Amino acid sequence: MRTNRLLIAMITGLIFTLSVSFLDIVKFGENISEIENNVLRLHIIANSDSETDQALKLMVRDGILSQYSDVFKNSDSIDEIVATAKEHLSEIEETAEKIIRENGFFYDVSCEVVKMDFDKKEYESFTMPKGFYNALRIKIGNAEGKNWWCVMYPPLCIPATTEPDLSQYLTEEEIDIITNPKRYEVRFKCIEIGEKIFGQKF
Repeated sequence: MRTNRLLIAMITGLIFTLSVSFLDIVKFGENISEIENNVLRLHIIANSDSETDQALKLMVRDGILSQYSDVFKNSDSIDEIVATAKEHLSEIEETAEKIIRENGFFYDVSCEVVKMDFDKKEYESFTMPKGFYNALRIKIGNAEGKNWWCVMYPPLCIPATTEPDLSQYLTEEEIDIITNPKRYEVRFKCIEIGEKIFGQKF
């Protein structure tokens, strides 16, 4: 009788632990989705991997960030900055083309706002998780070279006099995820395995 009670207690404890863990993973997945939905990334793809094309990509980057920082840095929401990006697409495209021509090239440029997959990317002070993000994408020429990207919202790559206060854009949990990713390695792995098994995002 005592053995049966012990076994029932062990099974009950295991079920409780698994249910708590599952709920924790679901909550973690919700936080990742919120990060994805509240970020706009600038994504620039070079014509090729040649040294000159890669240098040209960075010139376009510098020109766009310099000329449009005032346009984007005061956006109060992800919807506002996405709308602003869409409103200025043709202007940004023309600016990129001008930079390219001033440097002796005649590549076509296409500019669009899209939702796209990004791999995990580590920076000095934060890490953006792998996910499906809004992006202002600039494609130069054949767009077959290495890409460059940064985070425009929150304004982590837009020139500013002070570091942005991330608490204005993300919750404490979401900030902790991108600034202390090693703490969440097991949860990231569980999300990855779950998505492969069930074929959908958590």
